[in-house]
Amino acid sequence: MAVNTFRDSDADFICLDVDLNEKLDEATAYERLAQNLGFSPDAGRNAYRVAYSAWMDDQAKREENTLRLLESDTIKVLVIGHSYNVDDEYIGIPIIETLRELKCTPILATDVILDKTRTRYTDICKDVPWMVNRELLGALSRFKDKIDGIILITAFPCGPDSMLNEMIIRRVKDKPILNLLLDSQDGNAGIETRLESFIDIIRFRKEAIDRG
Repeated sequence: MAVNTFRDSDADFICLDVDLNEKLDEATAYERLAQNLGFSPDAGRNAYRVAYSAWMDDQAKREENTLRLLESDTIKVLVIGHSYNVDDEYIGIPIIETLRELKCTPILATDVILDKTRTRYTDICKDVPWMVNRELLGALSRFKDKIDGIILITAFPCGPDSMLNEMIIRRVKDKPILNLLLDSQDGNAGIETRLESFIDIIRFRKEAIDRG
């Protein structure tokens, strides 16, 4: 698509092709990328190994922090959404900061060891075709009993997320859920009001449970 879009320009495109059907895995793809950039296959393989190891270490640190946050005595809210939304300066970060201002602890479904988490999605749904959505469902399965509420962050055009969110809303009945469907026209004021109302609902619910 990119090559076709810029076909009339002088831009050069170097592709990184991963195709498991053709037995072209990530490591091999990066070897070929290194060659296209003028390096040896060994240099590409070593760079891939170093990067992969750093990525796995980062996942381990994120999960360690997540497990620590789950022990907090505050209201804990699981934030479910793709990392490109959750970590976005204008989309996810204001939501997370607002939750903290409301004296809540946001738990990010993306801050986990992915290999460990994605195997748990079948606890909620037996058949999910999208890998990232399996990981998000797996995080929900792992942490559901330790959280007080769930926030779903979705970009408006995302078809898989619209199906995933509906599935969560229908199948998770014992936790309050706020579904935030965002597009480029949304302002933060309306979102902040919805977050405040959602946290109030959780507080009222917890107080009612505590009163027995």
